[in-house]
Amino acid sequence: MPLLWAKAEFYGFTLAYLLKFSKCCIFEQRVFMRQDAIKLELIEWLKQLQDTNTIEYLKTIKDSFVGKNDWWDDLSDIEKQGIERGLSDIKEGKTVSHDEVKAKYGL
Repeated sequence: MPLLWAKAEFYGFTLAYLLKFSKCCIFEQRVFMRQDAIKLELIEWLKQLQDTNTIEYLKTIKDSFVGKNDWWDDLSDIEKQGIERGLSDIKEGKTVSHDEVKAKYGL
């Protein structure tokens, strides 16, 4: 009977999958709970913070994330072309190993 029980399906999902999925959800819940605790700790720290340089630095970091979807959008056309050329070189096998560069420059 245990073999039939283990192969039982629930709306197309095997029991093993459902058990794995529930463990994953519990893990994610713990991660989110930990993140919430960290956020609360940071809020308490910020309330006590008096250093204006640190406050300005943190504001700069916060503002850099507001409305940003993708860092790619902030690159110039020349930067994008350079990255695309590099990716193309990798696909074509035009690469040099780290060891070869070190040997060439005596590093």
